[in-house]
Amino acid sequence: MEEIKKLVGNLTKKPMIISVDDLEEHPYHREMYDPIQEGYFKESIKRTNGEPIHAPVVVSAENQGGCYRLVGGAGRLDEMIRNGAKEIEVIYIEMEDENQIRNLIVDLNKQRVKTGRELRNEFIHHCLNYPPKKGIKNYNRLELISGETAHPEERVKKLIRLESELGGTQYDWVITKVFGDELSLHQGLKFCSVLKNETTQSIVPEVVNKLIDNGCDFDRVIDIGNQMDLTNNSEFEIALPFLKNESSVEEISNTIKQLDKTKGVIRLYEDGKSPVKLLNREYISENSIIINGDSATVDLRLLVQKMFRMMVGSCEYGYGTKRKPRPDQDNHDELSKMSAQEFAQYTAKIYHRYLPYLTKDGSIYLIVYDYKSDEYSGYSCFTEHLVLEMKKLGMYLVGRKLWVKTNPLRRQYSYKDAVEGYEFIYRFSANPEDLYTNPYMLMREEAETVFKLTQGCTNHSNNPESNRGGKYFQSNIKKVLNTLDENYCEEIIRGNVGNPGDYFRVAEKVKHSSTSPIYLTSTLILEGSAPGDSVLDIWNGVGNSMISSLLLGRQYAGIEIEENYYNQTIKKVIETEKVVKEYSIMEQLYQLQESREVA
Repeated sequence: MEEIKKLVGNLTKKPMIISVDDLEEHPYHREMYDPIQEGYFKESIKRTNGEPIHAPVVVSAENQGGCYRLVGGAGRLDEMIRNGAKEIEVIYIEMEDENQIRNLIVDLNKQRVKTGRELRNEFIHHCLNYPPKKGIKNYNRLELISGETAHPEERVKKLIRLESELGGTQYDWVITKVFGDELSLHQGLKFCSVLKNETTQSIVPEVVNKLIDNGCDFDRVIDIGNQMDLTNNSEFEIALPFLKNESSVEEISNTIKQLDKTKGVIRLYEDGKSPVKLLNREYISENSIIINGDSATVDLRLLVQKMFRMMVGSCEYGYGTKRKPRPDQDNHDELSKMSAQEFAQYTAKIYHRYLPYLTKDGSIYLIVYDYKSDEYSGYSCFTEHLVLEMKKLGMYLVGRKLWVKTNPLRRQYSYKDAVEGYEFIYRFSANPEDLYTNPYMLMREEAETVFKLTQGCTNHSNNPESNRGGKYFQSNIKKVLNTLDENYCEEIIRGNVGNPGDYFRVAEKVKHSSTSPIYLTSTLILEGSAPGDSVLDIWNGVGNSMISSLLLGRQYAGIEIEENYYNQTIKKVIETEKVVKEYSIMEQLYQLQESREVA
């Protein structure tokens, strides 16, 4: 009561019991202060037998006879209502002047722990109470506001300046961060300088928030000016050490020079891109057909009744692994739960759809590895099951090669597992007796002998009486088990996982993690087809099979379900056909020149 008496002087005040239904929160209280977090007064009210030490304070409600407006103790009131109170004791103060009530609300919340927003609201309240007045003796506005807020007069002056420059703008929230001690007043005023600087006027709120969160120096933002795009996350990270005063002006100058060079390279790349107009999700060019669709269900009439000398590529992977379902894909879970044998049946049926489009002497080259283990046994025999399932549908195994990857790579930076160190290449044919194999693919030297000798030595020993350390000769007839060596197997293809196709996907947002390299698909296309033949890849990916086909003088058709990969392939088609056309023209010119020289 003494506290209330001190606050309201001789105004009428009295304790009274009222129904909680007759109470409403004063709108200015709701505007000034956030609701108290639930549970904040729970233990306190328990210790005082269900009643708060200080009763909530109310005034009369305007134009609502018999009702009251709450001006202090909202948190205590909420906790009592949660405890089931229907009637409560309050301190009623007879006060009708709205300005006095507003001052009372602020005074009653002096001891409150406040957020930055609440502190700023109180500061604005006192600034309005003490407006600028010129020519009035003994009126010191800064001193009066300082007395109400406990801020030194110089700080009050700077806060008023901050309000005048940022208040009501898109950066209004920066002032709240200053009052909440998330940003110093000095930094807040520096930010005002940033907005006035011509080179940094376009800085966006999202960037300002990142600068504040990272404790950046706004003077250094001015130093960078428009030389770096801070809205770009990569450039922001590069500039961050300088903005945090962790690197020198010379270092950021060198960084900006290097960045300009890199941007120049990117601009050249972007300017060189070919625009692609997509119609009906299929792209037809002089030498290619690219279809956006699921190879298991796509309308095969889109292939324009072509006959293909060979099919090549990897079958669909990723089910039961970390890969997420594609948008609108409703069978991802079903395929993920398939056993190795079931998935082999599923894959073989898809290949069988395309058998009518394969020439009588044509081949199916399948790049595959045992990735899909059975749920219970843990073993994977997918490739063996696939051979059996293909045979059931009239596609017979006629060749087996091994692709050895000399640099297995992780699919993504965050992955611990790497792309398999090797994969199998299985060749199938519907007519093994009439199988086409390019007779000019390989030129082998005639063997002088039916065997060759390899010289080696045993492990060394310091014992002069031991036969260890002596030399020996071994014939290739004695094959070493579990050894992958070109001396013993001519059907091994070796090479890096990375390939020239990476050039096309440097700036793409979605990168393919397991492309078949161009040297690999080229080797297979050379063996299984002749110039002028047509090649089909029903799991096109980003189109590396297409590049090999076109560069080797073949026609090509590809089917790809991923829209982004489909778009990447079309870009590659345009660029690759340019190269093929230019080469063809140059070749004709050379032949014409040779014929004239002979004549």
